[in-house]
Amino acid sequence: MTRYARWAVVGAVASALVAWSLIQVTIGTAADEDQELKANILKLADVMAQKDMDAAKKQAQTIAAKVDEVEPVMDLMKPRGDGGLGVGTAGKVTPDGIEKKLLAMGKTPLSAPQAKDQGEALARAGYEVAAIAEVAKNKCPVKKKEGQKDPKDWAQWCDDMRQAALDFSDAAKAKDAGRLKAATSKLNSTCSNCHSVFRD
Repeated sequence: MTRYARWAVVGAVASALVAWSLIQVTIGTAADEDQELKANILKLADVMAQKDMDAAKKQAQTIAAKVDEVEPVMDLMKPRGDGGLGVGTAGKVTPDGIEKKLLAMGKTPLSAPQAKDQGEALARAGYEVAAIAEVAKNKCPVKKKEGQKDPKDWAQWCDDMRQAALDFSDAAKAKDAGRLKAATSKLNSTCSNCHSVFRD
């Protein structure tokens, strides 16, 4: 192997190592940001549980300022394996993932024993949804009206989602299957209304 060829190989290996290091730093940074967002949403959910809306609004604005887009916030409604918050203790409440659980409950409402058994976990999930909605309100995907996408509608749907989530939590805490069925329907409707316009 000529000296030039050896230097070319050394250069290629060095470049590969630098690229690999940059990728690892990027992945590590993204993971850290995801964990920080989760922690912040969980703290905001605690505020939602206290129903201190003034404090929640301020905290949500601070959280929103740290994320570039709304997707990472909404992704917290996915199952744990997909980076979401999950619902309750892993494996105890199924399906895992707030969105999946709400959709499942919309199709097959919980029985009275299930509402009693899952009530606390569902109440907590409702506060987390309320927190997600309040942060999302500050991250509209469009700055001004574009076709059907209107920031005013976004804000209203986020408000509707937050209130529906709080109502859902109240029903879950009461462990009332009938109230949970109605609250689930309302919450799913608020999500569907927004998704029909803003979800690509």
